[in-house]
Amino acid sequence: MQVLYGVVALFSTTWLD
Repeated sequence: MQVLYGVVALFSTTWLD
């Protein structure tokens, strides 16, 4: 379930922008 974590992190960065 590491891929899911990576996707979440990527989304978080996009949201922060």
